[in-house]
Amino acid sequence: MNDHATMPFGKWQDYDIREVMTAEPSYLAWFFVCVEDGADEDLMRSIAALPDFGACLERFVRKARHPDVLARIPAALRRYEAMTAPACSAEELDSLCDRLFNAPPDVS
Repeated sequence: MNDHATMPFGKWQDYDIREVMTAEPSYLAWFFVCVEDGADEDLMRSIAALPDFGACLERFVRKARHPDVLARIPAALRRYEAMTAPACSAEELDSLCDRLFNAPPDVS
């Protein structure tokens, strides 16, 4: 995540994403949903990590009406979920796999 991520184009070009989130959160939600081709992955992760961006995205999705925007929403929500899901450490993953696949047989 980039602490000083800026918008790459548009009316908020070169503005810090935190400033955009304060001034026009719906613009960030639009950007996250609609600008997926060629979008910088670090920028998208930085946007997803902003405080209250989840609620902002939810409001944007509820209000969306344009067919092109509606078509992009499922992929954007999957991307947001993947970017904000808690990560497992290697040790936690090994432990989980061990419990799932090497558990003693059920002796009922």
